[in-house]
Amino acid sequence: MKKSIIGLFVLIVVLSGCNIAEPVGKSEIKITDALEREVTFDTFPEKIVIAGKQTPMLVNFTYMFEGAPKKILAIEKRSQSGIEFLTILDKGVKEKYAIEKGAGAEQIAPLTPDLVILKTSMQETIGEQLEMIEIPVIYVSFESIEEIYRDVRIIGTVMNESERAEEIIKYFQAVYEGVKKTIFDTKTEPKDSVLMIQALDENQKYVFSVPSEKWLQTSLVEEAGAIPIWKGGGFSGGWNEVNFEQIAAWDPDHIFIINYQGEATLIKENLLDDPLWQELDAVKNGHIQVIPFDYISWDQPDPRWILGFQWLAEQVNSVAIFEGDFFDQVSGFYTLIFNVPEDIVKKEIFQMLRIN
Repeated sequence: MKKSIIGLFVLIVVLSGCNIAEPVGKSEIKITDALEREVTFDTFPEKIVIAGKQTPMLVNFTYMFEGAPKKILAIEKRSQSGIEFLTILDKGVKEKYAIEKGAGAEQIAPLTPDLVILKTSMQETIGEQLEMIEIPVIYVSFESIEEIYRDVRIIGTVMNESERAEEIIKYFQAVYEGVKKTIFDTKTEPKDSVLMIQALDENQKYVFSVPSEKWLQTSLVEEAGAIPIWKGGGFSGGWNEVNFEQIAAWDPDHIFIINYQGEATLIKENLLDDPLWQELDAVKNGHIQVIPFDYISWDQPDPRWILGFQWLAEQVNSVAIFEGDFFDQVSGFYTLIFNVPEDIVKKEIFQMLRIN
């Protein structure tokens, strides 16, 4: 591959203080990814594959950029595809789901991509295979707010849209800082305790789990001005199963239910009918809620994290976080972040929104 750096791109990176990409010669681009690896390109990638765990979220972050419909070559199939949302952004996206779940290098290599984007956790299982056959890989993480800013810059650099990346980051930062100021100005101690649990229906029995202490869900609770009650319990890795006895022992001030299949509201209704759950303080006080969900749940490393953060901060602090009408704020998010016209947001996206 041969390419030259555009002068404007270099200027933007220098002015923003970002060291993610820098010129290393007259015809090369060097990108530093989330694992602090330097990957060199001769030209900006034109055929991009997104694969591995959390593919749907990586795809959504990439579709914040104008060039995504043209440059994304293939996407790994995952249960949370959100494909109906993506068709709003790219009418040809369904044809791009060409990689089976859990695919390795043998499925990706024949596509001859210029670049594969993976989560950092996929380095050993897929990334190293691809690197061995000289297919470039860029890793991202998105598991904290600072990582989101960094990784948006990485994706923006890959897409040759660094100026757009800075626009997105400024939006995220402005909303985040506005929420933090509101909390600081109004919040009194002590902080409320929060339990955020994923609930799955397995053989007509609910199985509950809490996220890793290092994941974004934990960070969002802390940043929203509350205490993630599971933190400090040694919950690492992925989702960690917990039983009702543990939930009762925690007896948090707030319980937020997650279900990535969109069934959280039904699960909440069933739990409210359970005599055991009725003894929990959160249930008694009306503080058991579901995480908002449209095509995807708002608690995840996805562009919707900023909506989830605002909503969560409003619930745990009992203060108005969204300025003006809630739906106007959500509509503004989709218009700015995904360039979806307001009438389409109201017609398509609001029809999918589940919130209580």
